This record gives sequence, C-alpha cells and structure tokens, in this order.
Amino acid sequence: MFVLALMSVCLFGRTAAGNTNMAGWLEGQIGDWMSTNWVTPNGLALPPPGYPGNDYDVEVWAGNVTSASQDVSVASLQLQNTGTLLNITNSHSLTVRNTLNSMPSRYGMPSLNIADGTVNVLNTFTGTVRDLSVQVGGFSGDGYLDLGAVWGATNAYPSEFGTLANVLVSLTNGGFRVDASNITMQTTCTVYNAGQEMTFRGDWLNTDGTTTFMVNGKGTGTIDIAGNFSFGGCKLYTSIDTNGINLIQVGGDAILTNAILTVGCTDTLTNPAATYDLIRVPTAKTIYTNGMSFNIASNGGFAYTTAVETNRSGFDYLVITPGLYLPSVTITNPVDESFFTAVTNIPLQATASARSGTITKVEFYADAVKVGEATNAPYAVTWTNVYAGYYEVKAIATDSNGKSGLSPSLGLNVQGTKADGRKVFITGGAVITYDPGCAQ
Repeated sequence: MFVLALMSVCLFGRTAAGNTNMAGWLEGQIGDWMSTNWVTPNGLALPPPGYPGNDYDVEVWAGNVTSASQDVSVASLQLQNTGTLLNITNSHSLTVRNTLNSMPSRYGMPSLNIADGTVNVLNTFTGTVRDLSVQVGGFSGDGYLDLGAVWGATNAYPSEFGTLANVLVSLTNGGFRVDASNITMQTTCTVYNAGQEMTFRGDWLNTDGTTTFMVNGKGTGTIDIAGNFSFGGCKLYTSIDTNGINLIQVGGDAILTNAILTVGCTDTLTNPAATYDLIRVPTAKTIYTNGMSFNIASNGGFAYTTAVETNRSGFDYLVITPGLYLPSVTITNPVDESFFTAVTNIPLQATASARSGTITKVEFYADAVKVGEATNAPYAVTWTNVYAGYYEVKAIATDSNGKSGLSPSLGLNVQGTKADGRKVFITGGAVITYDPGCAQ
C-alpha cells in the first residue's frame, strides 16, 4: 500500500518539479523529521543523513511527524489520510518549493499544525493546493503561513499563487500572508481568523462562491488585502464586541455582490449608538453590496443596519450600526398549555423591561386578535367571554422610543360545555365534511 501510494506522489512530483528524489515516512511512526523513519519508494532506508531534504518529493502516509530540531526545505509534500499530522514547532520552518497537497480519507483531512514556527508554500509551478486542514498558531505560540514566498519577503513574489481547493486555514495566533498578485479559492475553502495579522498582496478571488471567511474581532492584528476582495456568492462572517472589529482593509474594490454577510455579537454591546467599521477601500474604489444578504447572529436584542459611508478621510467604509435595544416581554400567567372551561374569563399577566427608554404599553393577543392592553406594571388584563377552542397567546411590549419586542407564544386550551350557548364545538384540528346531496 505504501509503495502504491508513494507512486502517486512520484508522478506529481516529477511532473511539477522536474528531476527529484522521492521519500516517504514509515507508516504509523511518530518522531522528528530528522529521524531515520524515511524510506525510498521500494522501502529502502534513505542514504545518510537519512532524512529527505531540499531535492525530495516527500509523502507522509500515516503517522505523526514533528519538525522541531532544524529548518526543513523540500521540493513538494503530500500528506495522506485523516490520521496524518505534521507539526512545525520550536520556531523552525518548513519550505515547500512546489505544491503542498493531501489525499483525504472519507473520515476527514490530514492536518498541518504550525504551533510555533513557519510554513512557506512557494507553489513555483502554480498548481492546486487541495484537501488540507491547517492550524496556524496555538494558545502558547505563534505560527506563520505564507503562500507564495518566504515569510517576511518584501519583493520577488510570483504573479499568481494558484488555487486553494477544499482547504481549511484556522489562524489562532501569528499571521497568514498570500505573497502573490492573486489567489483563487474554490471547492468550499474556509478561513477562520481570530483577529490576527492577515495580508494579501493581490486579489482574493472566490470564483465558485463556496468560500467561507470568518473574522473574530477580539484580536489585535490587521487584515490587509492589497487587491480586490471578491466575495460574490460566498459567506463572510465577522464578529463584533465592545471594542469593535479588526478592520478588513482592501486596496481595490470590495465586491460583496450576492454575498452572505453574517455579523455575530460576541459580547453585549454597551454603546448602541456606536458605528462599527467592517471593510474599507480607498475612495477611488468601490464597495459593491448589491444583493448582499445581511443578518445578525446572537444579536442581543439589537436592531441593526448597514451602510456605506463615503470619503471619510480618503476612504469609503462598510459600517454596521446597532440601533436601540428592543424591549423584553414574557407572559407569566397563565402557564403554557393551561386548561379552562368555556365560557370563561382568563387573567393575563406579563413582565416587561425596556433596555433603553421606558415601557409605555403591553398588548396581549390571542390568535392575532388583540384582547387587551396595559400601560402600567404589573402588566395585567382580563380576557373576557372566552369560548371553547385552542388559542395561541402572545404579548408585545412597546417602549418610549417606539421599539417593540415580542414575547414567546403560549397555548391555552378552552374546553366547551352545553352551557356556553353555542351549538357545535370543533377543536383539536377536527375536519367536518358536509355533503348536501345526502340532506333530506
């Protein structure tokens, strides 16, 4: 199995990188990159020093490899199976001159963990980097991922990086850079950024509309995209808290046409009147939002709006503005699914609070019909002459700012008797069919 799997790497390695040697990690072994766990395609140990170097196409079939003793450079690298893990630690680096790929199993993708170090994927032949799960940085160290150049390079980067396909990048601590004029994401790529540095020297392109881009605003880094930020048909998730969000700075156009923009509140926002900047472009560029779908996750009772502010100190901004808090209301009496006997009067009572302004009224509804209103606490009314049936009851509280909040609905069962003065009771969803041809 190992020889067959390695042959696939040999083929893609020779096609892309020219004349190179091939080596594979012994299946299931755990150890440092500089160990003797490497073999040739026919299963022989590598010649001294016993580990692959700069001129090797390398495959890790199944096991756990850690690069912690020195920097490593290879021609190409392929990780196999969901149980494969490659760790870059101890401030060392891994540089892959050509492609970095994997062969995922049906159970998931293999993992590249840059816990405390740097990975540079040059992709010299502009191939497709596919099927990888990359963790950048850990809770106790910084990791760095550069696609297109060696981390820290300021020039000599390629015209384009190529394509990421089905790649997950989770940036916890450190940084992520694309040192190329453009990069294309497709086949369900996901980038999660916990507020760390993210820099794209060129265009961020999402041609098939499947990429998910998530930003957590609690970090201290910057997100800087030098070219166009094209997000048509894709999902852009951002999180805001009391300190705002890490601004996505775009040098070209920010194209959010038909994109799905979801903003989550990670904390209760204490300043509802504040405006939060999400994306900015130079005034000479454009933020396109036509067809953009906008929603708030965990909104904490806010009403929100988005807008594009133009020419603020030479930049245009896509901003989100939380409105006033919506009032809160809950029916406290009767309890859900209570039973009554018709004809009856039912006391209704609710608690309500205004998180901005004061409560001016609480209205009670049964099946969309208003049955009473209270303007002072305790907010209570009596619903009179209630006949048999099943009713859904709710309350709406309105505050002095004109904002309204809706209570959860509750169900009330009113059972009929002969004494209620009506002839027929139809409850519980019963269906009555009458055929006039049978009437005598």
